[in-house]
Amino acid sequence: MLHIGETVIQEISFGKKIKVILTQMLFPVGVCQREQNFVVHYIEQDEEPIEYQHDNSHKAKKDFDYLSKIAKKETGGKRR
Repeated sequence: MLHIGETVIQEISFGKKIKVILTQMLFPVGVCQREQNFVVHYIEQDEEPIEYQHDNSHKAKKDFDYLSKIAKKETGGKRR
């Protein structure tokens, strides 16, 4: 099993219910040179987390922004 390190690029919490996090995989080195090294995490309380993998930061950022809008609607705009 590979241990993969990630760094958080951006994170938004909507109360205690939902978090949207954009991360970049750091290692192992080969992973960063291949596709899908950006991950958008959608974490909802009492639900399984959902992860969307992307091959470039632009697509990942667009997905992060879109999921943040959905989370905002789900929580009635409450952002922490």
